[in-house]
Amino acid sequence: MRSSVKAFLYFSVLLLGIPGPIPAVHAASGPSIQGDSQTVAELNAAYKKFADANSWRSRMTLPGSPPIINTVSYVAPDRFHMVMSRGTDQPLEYYLVGNGIWLKNAAGCTRLPGSVNIPNPREMLKQSDDAVIQVTRGGTEVVEGTPTQIYNLVITSKGITVRQKLYVATATGLPRRNEVTSQQGTTVVDYSDYGAPITINNPPC
Repeated sequence: MRSSVKAFLYFSVLLLGIPGPIPAVHAASGPSIQGDSQTVAELNAAYKKFADANSWRSRMTLPGSPPIINTVSYVAPDRFHMVMSRGTDQPLEYYLVGNGIWLKNAAGCTRLPGSVNIPNPREMLKQSDDAVIQVTRGGTEVVEGTPTQIYNLVITSKGITVRQKLYVATATGLPRRNEVTSQQGTTVVDYSDYGAPITINNPPC
């Protein structure tokens, strides 16, 4: 149980969906972002807008047969509500408040032992401090009715390389979709409801 919880939290909380052992950023120095200066500035602007959002929802689809679907609601500074489902299996529901984790499933609700050091969402988007990010500006695409600008990223950290396509809404400058490709397959994260009046109640146990 502990290992499955950690895996779930890892994939769900890392908002851009890095499906590998690249850790979230913990320090202020940040990664090295390389590319055309205007493109780098646009990417950093999207990161900042994301970091400044007080609430949002996301839907992450991880590769598999059937795929794993994680839906996440977030309210600043430290409240998450997550639901993980896979095919016809009973969904697992998690609450994260501060560094505590609660699990709710068909058997009931319980607080899991120990604590989790969840990275602050305002800091985690730019990847780990040792990462090298090569970014190029791609084309435009409409994502479920939202016009977006695509940014192609190649991220290398800890000897592992993944590729991202970050879709940024042209009207708001906020991330709308992220597609991450690695040896495990492609993970897709869709973002919505930035700044919405989301309420995450205390865990029901």
